[in-house]
Amino acid sequence: MLSKTRMSAGAMVVCLGLATSRVESQSATWPCRVRPPEPCFTHHGRLSSQNGIALKVWLIGTTRVVGLENDVDDLPATVRKYLDLSSPAHSYIYGDFSICPLEPDVPGHLRHVCVTGAHKLVVQKVDGSQPAFRLVSTWPSDGGERGTAIGQHEDGLNPKIPAAIHSRFDDILDAANWLNPQVIARPSGVEVRSASLAGGKTTVRVDELRRVLVGLPLSAWPYGRVVLATDAGIVGSLDDVELIKRNRDEVAQVLKALAIEANWWPS
Repeated sequence: MLSKTRMSAGAMVVCLGLATSRVESQSATWPCRVRPPEPCFTHHGRLSSQNGIALKVWLIGTTRVVGLENDVDDLPATVRKYLDLSSPAHSYIYGDFSICPLEPDVPGHLRHVCVTGAHKLVVQKVDGSQPAFRLVSTWPSDGGERGTAIGQHEDGLNPKIPAAIHSRFDDILDAANWLNPQVIARPSGVEVRSASLAGGKTTVRVDELRRVLVGLPLSAWPYGRVVLATDAGIVGSLDDVELIKRNRDEVAQVLKALAIEANWWPS
């Protein structure tokens, strides 16, 4: 039998597709002032602004961060406004970024790159004080700058699923009695358990978690928007511990983006 500790979880992650050249982009071209010596690639990431190296992209799914040579003033206005450190709107921007390396990749060192475009962007305030939202103009069907909250979009949970109904699960002490989905952070990704899944469970990369949760039927959510969340209890090495911690943080982001409460239990 497990004893439990609850804490809220959060944020966001988005799967995106975008242009891979300076001159072609479905949403916007981001100027690169240096000719990239290596092939460009697309990666799901989180763009942020800070002092020092002004712009960085965390390559979600890895522990790597790249530094952008792009000038902030060259970026599209709809993106630039959320990167102003002094603005109340200062935010993280999630999406798939077209990344062009400017130097070889050396483990343990920040790699300098240019970003030549981005697509299907999602904005999340750094302080988490407001729901994340789409920059709709960067999505396939343009419709203005600010979209509805991510949890209310067509790729969010069924709107018929209510907020967490604590009276239905607060007294549960054994995970075997939990009826809503369960998510377990593992070194290789995240395991999702639900009676609605074939075989009762599946293990996916963290960037696929959103798709799995959104695909569950209404009947999978008798307690409303809440999951039982935990870490894998058995690990093989210290490296596994670090991978689990990283995946746990990303799981929290996905859950917050979907407005799902995380009922965290000890492993």
